[in-house]
Amino acid sequence: MTPDVIIKAPASKSLAIRAEVCNFLSGNKGRVFNYPLCEDAAHAKHALRLLENAKGSVELDCGESALFMRVIAPVCALLGIDATLKTSGTLTNRPSGIDSECIRTLSSNGKLVGGVAELDASVTSQFLSGLLIALPLAKNDTTLTVKNLKSRPYVDTTIKLLSQYGVKIREENSVFYIPGGQKYEPLDYTVEGDFSGASSILVSGALKREIRVEDLYYKSSLQPEKAIVDILRGCGAGIKVGDNYIEVKPGELKGFEFDVSDNPDLAPPLCALAVNCTGKSTILGIDRLKYKESDRALVLSKEFSKLGADIKMLDGKMEINGGPLRTGRVNAHNDHRIAMALAAAAINLSESITIEGADRVKKSYPDFFNDLDKIKKS
Repeated sequence: MTPDVIIKAPASKSLAIRAEVCNFLSGNKGRVFNYPLCEDAAHAKHALRLLENAKGSVELDCGESALFMRVIAPVCALLGIDATLKTSGTLTNRPSGIDSECIRTLSSNGKLVGGVAELDASVTSQFLSGLLIALPLAKNDTTLTVKNLKSRPYVDTTIKLLSQYGVKIREENSVFYIPGGQKYEPLDYTVEGDFSGASSILVSGALKREIRVEDLYYKSSLQPEKAIVDILRGCGAGIKVGDNYIEVKPGELKGFEFDVSDNPDLAPPLCALAVNCTGKSTILGIDRLKYKESDRALVLSKEFSKLGADIKMLDGKMEINGGPLRTGRVNAHNDHRIAMALAAAAINLSESITIEGADRVKKSYPDFFNDLDKIKKS
């Protein structure tokens, strides 16, 4: 029997931005369907329209999208465009993640041409994705040796997307072999739902009432955040996986352990889940959270503690003891995922909490609170 509450997952801004750049490199001969309406995706689309007509130099407003900033830098180098990448909000205080030396090594006369280079990807894999998108169009072949690669599933996602556009890349032991002189084949691409954005909604369903979240393709998706489904099932929530949806219902939720090194965006919703589980939960790999929209591990500990949560930070991990929460006033620290996690965690409180900066959900999931209200009120 279909649940009464049916929610469509927000489109993946991560996939959408990658696809929009690929479409741009195909000469805009294809289309990207189900493009998200969030701020990050809007900045990417607008900037690409400016880049399309740029000659010599251009200023591109990346907003708060670290992904777009890191992906478009190699593309501008490929085109020989002197680009000023303007940022705003939390992105102004985050490491750029752009390896200018790597770009210089692979460039000649101010233009990306390929070659042999090394890249340290310990802070982010997004710049690597940008190189993988740009270098197939370079004049020469490229051999790129990547050290300390984090978030490998995101790179796999990029390579899979490129293959759909007819671009070939081979990888062995973190060495990427990229033939030059390739072309992007025009493609009509439909963006799938976002497991990262939907994770707080799925947690809310596990805490409150049975729901179905559509446009989530668990069986075929490479999104690392789809691990939320397995975590919820392991905690004791009822899970049903369909071809294009996930159904979740409450159960006797118990503590869990999970390492977020490869999927750091899951840390906030997992914190919301953990504080509502019986017993202790452990979230490992929290060092990866330092350079997100906020220093997420510290912010999660601070803000959830205001609601009565028992959270300890120990040697790269968070230990969370589940227990009753209380109402209160918390701050999202300009971080969309913190806002969503706090709201999800408090879904069963008799009185609402106040979240300063709750409107930051517009960065990735503008309809989040409308969808959360469907779960609360149904």
